[in-house]
Amino acid sequence: MTSVVQYLATKCGADRVAMDPQCRNARAIACYEKCGLKKIRILPGHEMHEGEMRDCQLVEWVKEDKATTL
Repeated sequence: MTSVVQYLATKCGADRVAMDPQCRNARAIACYEKCGLKKIRILPGHEMHEGEMRDCQLVEWVKEDKATTL
């Protein structure tokens, strides 16, 4: 994941990278946090999975010189 963020920032000029894993996917969220993404907020009922709407956790990496307070 760190390599993906670095590629997007350096080769594609991304200032932000956001993802929205399901809240119940604790391993993915922990991995994203370890790679520098920060939890932003819960997105209630954001994704349909197996016939049910599931909550997702918005996580985001922001380039240091672009960081702002939300």
